[in-house]
Amino acid sequence: LITAHSHLLCTGLYLADENLSDKVHWVVHGHGHMLALLPQYMPIISDNVKRADSSAAPHMLACLAAIVHVDSKDFWLSADGGYQGPNHICKEIVDVKPSCAIGMLNDDFSSVITNLCALQDHCVMSGYSPGKSFFSADAFGNPCFKMCHTFLEPLEGMLSSDDNSKDSSGDGNVVHHWCIMTMLTYWQGDNSLFSFENWPLTKEKNQVELLALKSTHQLVPLAAMDVSGHQISPYAYRRCLQDAIIEVHFTFSHWGIA
Repeated sequence: LITAHSHLLCTGLYLADENLSDKVHWVVHGHGHMLALLPQYMPIISDNVKRADSSAAPHMLACLAAIVHVDSKDFWLSADGGYQGPNHICKEIVDVKPSCAIGMLNDDFSSVITNLCALQDHCVMSGYSPGKSFFSADAFGNPCFKMCHTFLEPLEGMLSSDDNSKDSSGDGNVVHHWCIMTMLTYWQGDNSLFSFENWPLTKEKNQVELLALKSTHQLVPLAAMDVSGHQISPYAYRRCLQDAIIEVHFTFSHWGIA
């Protein structure tokens, strides 16, 4: 942990870095905003960022990092987020974002909270009032925050229902902003093991709904590795990640909702 902590501090984008807010800013991305590097830091931290798509170019998204504890109770980071079927939160499987609540290690807690509050305050847009935050509390009342993973992404040229839901065009109504942290997603293993036909589901009945997305979406396994550097299968997310101490890399976004 000491070695990992020292390495992350050197990246310049460690969540507990007291100077983090001076290196990033919010940029327009679709109907919302993404946290990106300030231009003067792009060459310096180029190995720790992810280039945005053409709608946000030439900005480079800030790939933040932290050492965190994954909460054992508020854990929905299974392959399909525990999706049981259509409900009031997720009307269809494409809306599901597997998530978990995480807490920080004590030594970093003060700086982390300060940075997160500052980043959140800076992203409130004119005409919007503060809405749901990523902050929450664990079973003992200790502050923690939520992260999510997008396991279904639209193919190039396809518009997802999630994009439509983020449309915040003004109509005079009171609106709120939503902040979210998204774990970085890439996979270097054997993709054939995780086809639409073989993707692990909480309920087998939902396979028909998943297969219907095959022509418009792609599956994106979480880039999770164990301490030996071996990639963790989606079948083992809960067993390996629940209640674990992990190094996490993620992007930060927000958008308005009516």
